[in-house]
Amino acid sequence: MGAIAQALEDIQPDHIYGESIHVRGQNVRLLEAALGERINLTPGFDRGISKVFHRELGRSGLRGVWWPA
Repeated sequence: MGAIAQALEDIQPDHIYGESIHVRGQNVRLLEAALGERINLTPGFDRGISKVFHRELGRSGLRGVWWPA
């Protein structure tokens, strides 16, 4: 997430949506394929990744929206 936020920092988009890292649909499979490893889905994963999403965007001075799954 940090690397993505840093890359977006150069672009300075108006807004960022965290939809692609929600645990639903094909998102997990697609993320695992992109990362080349399995994602450990624990209870509360969505809430935890929401905190990471906002923390990393804040470090880069970016704004974003996260809808709980």
